[in-house]
Amino acid sequence: MNPTPLDGASKSMAPVKARLLENGWELPIGEQPTTTYLIQVYR
Repeated sequence: MNPTPLDGASKSMAPVKARLLENGWELPIGEQPTTTYLIQVYR
């Protein structure tokens, strides 16, 4: 999974590192102020 924070104009900001846990994914939030993320899942 590759979450990318988006700015107010829906432009990509620096991607964040997600971690796979036993019961789901953990995303660090708050480092970059945003309310929208683009989530891309690769299998």
